[in-house]
Amino acid sequence: MADNVQLPGTGQVVATKEIGGVEYQVMLLADGTYTIISPATAANQTLLLTELQKKADLTETQPVSMATIPTGAATAAKQLADGHNVAVSNQITGYATSAKQLADGHNVAVSNMIPAVETGLATSAKQLADGHNVAVSNMIPAVETGLATSAKQLPDGHEVKLPSSQIVTLTPPAAITGYATSAKQLADNHQVQVSNIANTPLITGFATSAKQLAAGHTVTALWGFSLPLYDSIYQTIDGVTKVFVYKLTASTVATITVTYTDDSFMTLVSAIKT
Repeated sequence: MADNVQLPGTGQVVATKEIGGVEYQVMLLADGTYTIISPATAANQTLLLTELQKKADLTETQPVSMATIPTGAATAAKQLADGHNVAVSNQITGYATSAKQLADGHNVAVSNMIPAVETGLATSAKQLADGHNVAVSNMIPAVETGLATSAKQLPDGHEVKLPSSQIVTLTPPAAITGYATSAKQLADNHQVQVSNIANTPLITGFATSAKQLAAGHTVTALWGFSLPLYDSIYQTIDGVTKVFVYKLTASTVATITVTYTDDSFMTLVSAIKT
């Protein structure tokens, strides 16, 4: 077979490469070069994986492109030659070097020891031997007279008896009469009859059944006030004045201002309807 294949119908030619009797398409890259698409073989895959591993491990030289190198960058021209010795011109003095170390087992002599141990310090020479008994020479005085010591405690079960001169016989109070005792309680379901019902006339002005208004009766209030709706009374209190607002109808209200002599609201001064 020859390279390149002519498409049927249109007659256009496709760039190919004949390898082993098989045509492989040729691809044009962006830089104008071309490459041949070869079949992926196990060998090709191994090479590709090896190349990627080198790039990941940074064991392969990577191309670096930089238009300008920053001033002071560590370039190859600025590297010291192999085996070059660096001379330090401002070395710090007084370092603890190996030459200044003391030999093993060396004893250090201290020249500025603290003064002798102050008088009275607890030194090892002043410690008491094990099992030593301490004798206290400045014991507190004898126990004061009357303190509750163990010698003065009574044995268990001891009964304390007062002398007869300290015993006072208590006299119970005389029985109070009229107490509500159980003997004076009425039996269950007992009905009490009152025999001394007052037979005096009713106090004038009492609300008796004879004074009740018939159902549906219309009441005209004093001073010509209309009867307010039962759920529309609002009261506010300010000092010695009470203000009542009544809802007469759905669209009208009446305000009554009642003034008293003081804040006890017992003595009426005026009542004004507006």
